[in-house]
Amino acid sequence: MIYEETYQYLLHNVSSKEFDVCLYSLLHTDWDGIIQAPASVIAAKAGTKKKYLKQIIKKFTSFKRGNIYIPVETSEGVKYKFKRGLSRNLGFNSKTDRYCKKYSFFYEESFQNLSINSKRLLLMAAFRMSVQKAESVMFDYHDIVPSKYTYGHPYFTKGRLYEAISEINNSKIADTVKVQLVGNIYTRKLAVSFEFVQGTLNEFASNYTERTLLRKKMFQAGYHGYLNDSFCMEIESVGKYLYNSLFSNEKIIAKQRVITDAKDEILSLARFIYDTAIEQLATALPSNTHFLTDPKQASAYFSTIIYNVLINEMGKYGHQAESIKSLLDNHYLHKTIVEKETGREIMHVGIEDQIKPIKQRFEKANHIFDVLKSWSENWVIARTKSIIEDSQVLISSKDEDKKQEIKQKRGWSDAEAAKNHIQTLKEQSYEQINKLINQCITYGNKAIEKDERIKSITTAKDSLASFFAIHTEKILKPL
Repeated sequence: MIYEETYQYLLHNVSSKEFDVCLYSLLHTDWDGIIQAPASVIAAKAGTKKKYLKQIIKKFTSFKRGNIYIPVETSEGVKYKFKRGLSRNLGFNSKTDRYCKKYSFFYEESFQNLSINSKRLLLMAAFRMSVQKAESVMFDYHDIVPSKYTYGHPYFTKGRLYEAISEINNSKIADTVKVQLVGNIYTRKLAVSFEFVQGTLNEFASNYTERTLLRKKMFQAGYHGYLNDSFCMEIESVGKYLYNSLFSNEKIIAKQRVITDAKDEILSLARFIYDTAIEQLATALPSNTHFLTDPKQASAYFSTIIYNVLINEMGKYGHQAESIKSLLDNHYLHKTIVEKETGREIMHVGIEDQIKPIKQRFEKANHIFDVLKSWSENWVIARTKSIIEDSQVLISSKDEDKKQEIKQKRGWSDAEAAKNHIQTLKEQSYEQINKLINQCITYGNKAIEKDERIKSITTAKDSLASFFAIHTEKILKPL
């Protein structure tokens, strides 16, 4: 998607070739906004030389020019994060966020050969087409050419607009769109009309960056077989859910407190969890080759791996928060340090500024723990409710085909198997948390009392216990 912020940047800050580089960068970004295609690929597709692309990158990383690219150190060297606009799956709200699809004609030679003003004009039309979901769009003349009383576009004059319209209509792009100056019958004012050919609205370029990365990571982790698109799409869907749900949980929990840089760390954590889970999937796939022909089962298995990896990270952040809190609560230690540094005796209230960084670290760790805890609880709740719903179908439904479908999907012989299934889910959930508790007791911070050391993780377990106690009773009961 070309989001509002990116759209405005393209309209006001780039040359014709920089426009193309931005569009191709967007087509090769991963979920974190990092451009994964090599510079040589971007240069070739944008119709420029690698040497000139380096100059463009230098401009894009300049603070004075709005640093649209941010250098990022990766295991493969320096890459660049596309800063303007949201990554394609993070925090997007279809009801409120305005965007333009990456229409196919943006990536055709006929578009690349246009001047910057023609590209600006078509981008404005494409953005409105995407928002209005109509292939015929119109602008009042002074929405493009500024007048004394209207804002318009600062780069357009009457002459430049006419030149852009003429260039579009006399180039190969005219096979996609016709532009005319017309009289608006309602306002009796001059207007600019765009008529895109039928089907343009649904012809857009797809970003397959994450699919390429998935296959690459699976290969690097040891699985060298072919991964079909159906399998990859299911695995990607679990990854998208992980990213989006963590992001949503973070926003909900963040409303209760202001936490610095927590969102960036959570997004980095989402990538770590996803990549770690891919490595584990690659190890398991050789003995579970049926996943390749049953992608739904593969996604369910992968989702469980995600849950297990996330639970481990939750335990780490919970223990980190408890450790920082124990230091934060040691007022005598802080008082002693401050008095030694200042050379004067102070009251406990005088150390607040000194311990502020520690307090911020605690709040951040605790915030991330809460986000991960909320995610893990929602995962278990969703799995449990799904089992309950299917068990009720076996008990109450008269649709034999539906019953057979559920039995085949779940591997159940009868409704009693549903109860065993939820019991297994319960035991697996407890097993993961019990492992964390034992690790904290054995290897955790010895400066903290044992009960305090495992307090946050025990709270998470108690929350699950309450949920299972309520919902297990629903199994095998008619609606």
